[in-house]
Amino acid sequence: MMYINIKTRLLNLKCTLNKSQMLGILGPSGIGKTTLLRAIANLEKADGEIIVDNEVWLNDKISLPVQNRSIGFVFQDFALFPNMSVLENIAYASSKEKATHLLEAFNIIHLKDKYPNKLSGGERQRVAIARAIAREPKLLLMDEPFSALDRSTKHFIQDKIKQLSQEQGFYTIFIAHDIGDIKRLSDFIFLVEDNKVINTDEFEKESINI
Repeated sequence: MMYINIKTRLLNLKCTLNKSQMLGILGPSGIGKTTLLRAIANLEKADGEIIVDNEVWLNDKISLPVQNRSIGFVFQDFALFPNMSVLENIAYASSKEKATHLLEAFNIIHLKDKYPNKLSGGERQRVAIARAIAREPKLLLMDEPFSALDRSTKHFIQDKIKQLSQEQGFYTIFIAHDIGDIKRLSDFIFLVEDNKVINTDEFEKESINI
């Protein structure tokens, strides 16, 4: 189980997720969604409590540094190493065997010897997701991870993330502006405008103005 109850400069988030569950964050631009993800990773200041699988990451006495939190992070700018090939980028977080497996899983094995500057935005996005999962994290954080993907590729990647989440048992928190992506992937939705978490089943009953 993962329990989060934190307060950043702009947002408060309180939620509990079970293994493999996903929380989608939906809200207007500039309201602090990215800052919230960075705070969970301890890349930004936050107060409150984070407990992941009975390990305290944050409370009034403890604040684990980012390197001690088992997190895979997909940044908006992808943050790939420009001097490494696709295979090397992913293997950096794990091993060549694991990297090759994920390249095949995400249908990008043909890109393994290419460098990031030779990839399209969608290709870089898939590599960034594969690299984050290669770390075998307890928590996967993704900031607009599907923005550069066409519809069919996006659905394929979302299904693959769900499958790997079930296999590896990681929790997922992600930001998206596409309501369809939020509904398709999430178990729960954090409505930033109302600062509350609701079950996806209740989403249709909400009046949303994003």
